[in-house]
Amino acid sequence: MAADGDGSHQFDAVTIAFDLRMHNYLALPAMTFLFWDHALTFGVLLPLPRPPHAHYQHATGDEIRFLWRRKKTMSTYCFFLNRYIAFFGDIAVIYFTFYSIPAEECRSVNFFRQILLIVNQSLICMLLTLRIYALYGRESKLWMYLVAAACGLLGLGLWGISGRHSYPLPDVEGCHLGNSFDTGVHLAVPWLALFTYDCMIAVSLFWKSFSAMKSSGGRDMTLLTLLVRDGAMYFVAMASANLGNILTFYLCDDLLRGSLSTLASCLSVTMMSRLMLNLHAVESKGIFSTIATVQYYRKHANAHSTTDGEWSPVVELDTLWTRDMERSAYILSQSDETMSR
Repeated sequence: MAADGDGSHQFDAVTIAFDLRMHNYLALPAMTFLFWDHALTFGVLLPLPRPPHAHYQHATGDEIRFLWRRKKTMSTYCFFLNRYIAFFGDIAVIYFTFYSIPAEECRSVNFFRQILLIVNQSLICMLLTLRIYALYGRESKLWMYLVAAACGLLGLGLWGISGRHSYPLPDVEGCHLGNSFDTGVHLAVPWLALFTYDCMIAVSLFWKSFSAMKSSGGRDMTLLTLLVRDGAMYFVAMASANLGNILTFYLCDDLLRGSLSTLASCLSVTMMSRLMLNLHAVESKGIFSTIATVQYYRKHANAHSTTDGEWSPVVELDTLWTRDMERSAYILSQSDETMSR
């Protein structure tokens, strides 16, 4: 497809048919992935039998067990927002992908889709920010830094989708719009902003994680290991999807600019949901869980001992929003009782 001198567009039927097919091939599997994960975590699909001695693994019905059946917390409601805005929004997107409507209405639907993508990604950024804020022990300077960066990048993203007009395709089933190169460059801005913020979050997570591991003397910290594992998986997957989507705005035909947006959005929503589900499986506070350690020196009661005492094992206190001091006192008392036996 090419633009004439008067701003109109020349259409090649073969190119349009190929691009539409490729667009659907990229969008439908992404949404299927999102809906499939809903079916898994809701228990719609039956799990394979597991040995009774096997360690805990996520299986079907975990969303029911760890979220719906437990007392609702702020982290629970954040999970629901992230999970179900994308779920119901994508149902509407699927409907209008195959339902033909007038060009002006199609532009409105396309604008709704762009807003939906920004809302989904903004929610994920908010959850990641809360995750880092809790992990750093509610450090106010870090919070101000992350919020300021998020607001600035959000402003860039909103600027990127405003004032740019896609053009309709004639005689095409469904609501599909083409984006010129100039429009594509502007629509790439929100995804560049998102990629930048993901990098900031990843650096903050890994810096804190490695610092905590170093201070713990290399001892295993279950929650921290979980955060590093899930954070690394999330960042690699999302960085790859976002970079691929950004390249489509610069390199692909008009119909395929941003064709990986649905894939990147569905993938990020699903992975964020899994990350939160993993946290709720080990700690009811979910994204508000944090890392703190307690260690104390215990003197030996035996006068014939060659040493005055020894350091206790490092105890991991893994939540920010509970009474950590009371928990630590209880844990230490249990340690004393165990050592006295």
